Order: sequence, then structure tokens, then C-alpha cells
Amino acid sequence: MLAVPFALAAVQQSRGSGALKLVAGWETAPFEDGPAAVAFFYATNLGVPFLLALAALLLPGARWRWFLAGWVAALFIAPNVVQVSVVAFDMNKLFQAMWIAVAILAAWLVRRWPTPAVVAVLVLSVPSPLLVAAWTATSDEQVLSTTDLAAARWVAESTPHRSVFVTDGWLNSLVDVAGRLRVSTYGPYVANLGYSPEAREGQVRRIYCEGSVEVAADTMEELGAHYVIDGGRPPDCEIPTDFGSEERFMEVYSGPGPTIWQLRGAAPA
Repeated sequence: MLAVPFALAAVQQSRGSGALKLVAGWETAPFEDGPAAVAFFYATNLGVPFLLALAALLLPGARWRWFLAGWVAALFIAPNVVQVSVVAFDMNKLFQAMWIAVAILAAWLVRRWPTPAVVAVLVLSVPSPLLVAAWTATSDEQVLSTTDLAAARWVAESTPHRSVFVTDGWLNSLVDVAGRLRVSTYGPYVANLGYSPEAREGQVRRIYCEGSVEVAADTMEELGAHYVIDGGRPPDCEIPTDFGSEERFMEVYSGPGPTIWQLRGAAPA
């Protein structure tokens, strides 16, 4: 009951952005391949603890069986009937919340098993989490490079605190690390807050990808932006803007890593 006000606010904003919609199955599951493929998908992704929890629910002696069954069922069914995020995969967070009840049920089922059997269950349960942990520890897909961090240190030390930067709109940015502002973040996250990212994404694309320094400078003035990060660019950027071809932009940082240009005459931060 305490969560209802927060849930209603999120639902209303999801409706405003078009993120809230009914679905016939979680988009990530292979429903187009038939029921057997879906069953295999869930069995292998949710793994041994989930199967143990289902077995526990079949035994009448399980404590709080109906309460835990409702917990598991509600959070398993929800991603398969409704989507509240622009990114369908993000609905997996409900499976994570389901996992508390799954763990309680699975633990109850094996509580009196012989030690070798419990060890075998644990051995079969850990490969998937270890795989995810290994990917997270070794992947550089969602972290900043060392050159980005060097640029972030320069931004933190050399620009006013309320400076506004134009970036490519990816998840993470050196601007965030430096504690400065940027005109746009990751589009799906903007949409999840109830706002359409399309207008701002169009402005960012005009700055980076119309090939016109004048258009870029005018758009930055419209946004109140002072700097532009010339590193990553929006996808399919056919005519990259050459910020160094016109005096309205001054190069203030040239590496390592991205180049940072300052718009001359921009209003103070």
C-alpha cells in the first residue's frame, strides 16, 4: 500500500511517453519459436533455483505457500502482459524482485537434503551469476575509457560549475563524472521519465551531423550550451560538423581522447 502513490506516478508518466503498453509475452523471450522454446528460455535463464521453487510450491507443507506463490506468479506474469519501459529488456527487474520469493521457496525445499545434494544444487546454481559477473568485470561497453577520465578531470578543473555540454547522448559521459550539465542523456531513459527525447535528439544531431558550423553554433546558443564534446557522435552521422573550420568555436582541450570545443560568446554558466 505504501508503494501505490509511487507506482501511480510512474504509470502516469509511462503513459505520457508511450512506454506503457500491453504485450503478448515478454519481448526478450522467443515466443515466435513456440512454447517449447519459451519454456527452454525461462528454464535455462532462471535456472535451478526457479525450478526448485516451483517444486516447493507443489508440496502442501511449504510455509506461506500461497503468499509466496502469488509473489512469484505476479512478478513472473507482469513482464509478459505489460511493458512500462521503452527498453523491453528492462522488465527483467521484476524477475529480480521475484527472486526473493524464489530463494525462500528453494531454500525451504532443500533445507533437509543431504549435504552432497545441497552442494550439487549450489554448483548448478552459480554458473549463470558467475557468467554475468565475469562479463560485468571484463566488459568496457558501459564504462569510460582512461582518456575520457583524463578529459573529465580537465573539465572539472577548468570549466565553471554550471557549464552546459553537448554530448552524443550515450549512457555515460565524461561530463557526468566532471559534475557538469549536458543537454541530453540516453534517449530511452528520457522517455521512461515521461518525456519524448525526439526533439532534443534532433537538436543534438543538427549540432554534430548537418555539416554546418553556423547551424551548430545557433543550436547551441538556443540550448544555452557552452561546450561540445567531439569524440563519439550520434549514429549514422553522415555529414560530421568540422568545428575547427569556423572562428565561432575555440578548441580548449585536444586530448588525449576527445576534443572539446567552446562556443565563443556563449552566455556565462
